[in-house]
Amino acid sequence: MEGNLYEVLVDTSVVIDLFRRQPGMAQHFARVDSVVSPIVLGELYHGALRATLTAREMNYIAQLMQTSRMVLCDEETSLRYATIRNNLQPRGLLIPENDMWIAASAIQHGLPLATGDAHFERVDGLVVKRW
Repeated sequence: MEGNLYEVLVDTSVVIDLFRRQPGMAQHFARVDSVVSPIVLGELYHGALRATLTAREMNYIAQLMQTSRMVLCDEETSLRYATIRNNLQPRGLLIPENDMWIAASAIQHGLPLATGDAHFERVDGLVVKRW
């Protein structure tokens, strides 16, 4: 962490956009202290292992982890995940499984979630920053 304005949990979508050098993404990351969940890290590793340029992708991930704080999943995360799922499912508004875990981590740690995915806005109590 660099001591910037505020911490934000970063979703896989914005990290991939950073790796792909999407316009404006580096500036977003420069204004925050990024926080990563194990779910996001797992999704990034999954993508890297499937990539044709695996070594380059693994290097990007290593650089991200050198400048980010990791939050861990525990019993509270599990309860928050279950609450999110039980809230969305009866309304037919489920989001991808991993994204419910990512949202649970953000809520648990009181962090806004930086994402490019609009479906996170369905999650009650989650502060979403659309990058």
